[in-house]
Amino acid sequence: RIIAVGDIHGDYDKLIKVLTAAKLINKKRNWIAKNTALVQLGDLVDRGDNSRKILDLMIKLRKQAPYHKSTVYMILGNHEAMNVGGRYDYWTLSDLLSFGSVKAREEHFSLEGKYGSLIRKEMNATMVVGDSLFVHAG
Repeated sequence: RIIAVGDIHGDYDKLIKVLTAAKLINKKRNWIAKNTALVQLGDLVDRGDNSRKILDLMIKLRKQAPYHKSTVYMILGNHEAMNVGGRYDYWTLSDLLSFGSVKAREEHFSLEGKYGSLIRKEMNATMVVGDSLFVHAG
């Protein structure tokens, strides 16, 4: 089973609703699906207030999924690329405050920062899962 989800844009509650409806996570927000691939199609961040919370959840789910013979893939979206590249045009004040300061957010998205490193090392522009090709549309 393959579940594809795109353009969450910082909306944590929307992501939780989608993952719960697809029976990928339980009420404690832990991975529960067996033999399933979740393909996140990019743009997890910006516009909404919870980019940090979303990225932390996705990191956790990526670690948990293999214990259920499942995989979580994350595709590079233009908003992830913009953040790693130092463009912050779509931050919200609440999203910024979740990091504590502009400098802290910039450090997290720097090339060696927690999220910058994830984006740079783990998110590809394309992903083939089974016989399906996934890309971010932009």
